[in-house]
Amino acid sequence: VDTVGAGDAFMAATLGQLADLDAFSHPGPGLPLDEESMGRLVRGAIEVAAVTCERRGANPPRRQDLPAGWPD
Repeated sequence: VDTVGAGDAFMAATLGQLADLDAFSHPGPGLPLDEESMGRLVRGAIEVAAVTCERRGANPPRRQDLPAGWPD
């Protein structure tokens, strides 16, 4: 429908997931670097960007709009 805001939604979902993993509260690299964790992080961000593209305008979903168990 509309790709406006998809990149911002992707980034917001990435940051939200990293916050859920407590990646910002520890000094040093807090990023999950193993293949499985990175794949989950990217899939979650893609899912949020896709939902945003299904809507008109820059209208990203809120957490309650995402499927239960997101980002899996």
